[in-house]
Amino acid sequence: MIDIKTRQPVSYDEYKEKVTEGLLSEDEAIVMLSETFDLINLNKDSNKNLSDYKEEIKQIGDTVASNWNIPLNIFYGNKTEKSTGNEDFITFAVDPYFELLEDGFNISLVGKKDYLKGEYIKFNRTNLNHRDIIDSANGIDKLTADGFSRNEINKLLRLPRIDEAWADEHNLTKNYANVKGGEKENGE
Repeated sequence: MIDIKTRQPVSYDEYKEKVTEGLLSEDEAIVMLSETFDLINLNKDSNKNLSDYKEEIKQIGDTVASNWNIPLNIFYGNKTEKSTGNEDFITFAVDPYFELLEDGFNISLVGKKDYLKGEYIKFNRTNLNHRDIIDSANGIDKLTADGFSRNEINKLLRLPRIDEAWADEHNLTKNYANVKGGEKENGE
């Protein structure tokens, strides 16, 4: 592309800026388009306006997000602070991979003959859920304070067992001593 006034080559970014400047200008303007671009007036049909096209685009976006299990607030970028969209996306985005693994196991381990008889491998995904360890930190701290050992907590979180003596110790750091009549049971 060559600038008409200077007869010098124009980069794509410079060309794009000139075109959009002419399109968005309040004044009347002539926009020179190269042969590779077409300019279409979306409002030429009196029965449709830009809001109709926006609705069509939204329907397409909703369909794509639904087909790929992407929460709408993540797909459109409308995520709020209290939204669980990221966690939902992580949780459900692994579903297609489970299907691929199931198909692979069924092809290689079960085989066509047994598969047609009704034997198959299928993963139970009902309890699949993303857990953010940082979001769980307060709960983990409370479990520790209430006497759970590190290894018991690791088992709940499906983390590996720590092969150390301290990891099996139970420490009650909250003051939950039994109290009767204003005095502790042990006579203090």
